[in-house]
Amino acid sequence: MRTFCFQIHVAPLADAQTRGQTIAPVLQAIDEGAAAVIGLPEIVSGDDFTNISIDARSPLAFWSAARPLLEDLSIKLIVVSQGEQGWEDYLLLYHFDPAERLDDPPDRGMSLGVI
Repeated sequence: MRTFCFQIHVAPLADAQTRGQTIAPVLQAIDEGAAAVIGLPEIVSGDDFTNISIDARSPLAFWSAARPLLEDLSIKLIVVSQGEQGWEDYLLLYHFDPAERLDDPPDRGMSLGVI
């Protein structure tokens, strides 16, 4: 099992409707990979961000299902996953800034393990 964290940046103090519209496509992507998750997502919001964490029993299956739905989003989104040693060696799987170097996603040979 590995935890994925989706961090969505929103306008400071965005109203509930704007925040909901911003995170809805991310929740849809998480739902696409639902067959590989354990439990419900944990959602934590601050003034200018929302974090959505989800545990995946099969990280490869989850990321393979969720990733395509994130391709053309016009939101500031970062996705990280636990690495082999938990958060000590986390993997940066998606970043809204294309200049950021991403770690190899699981579908390109990196093992995220299955427990």
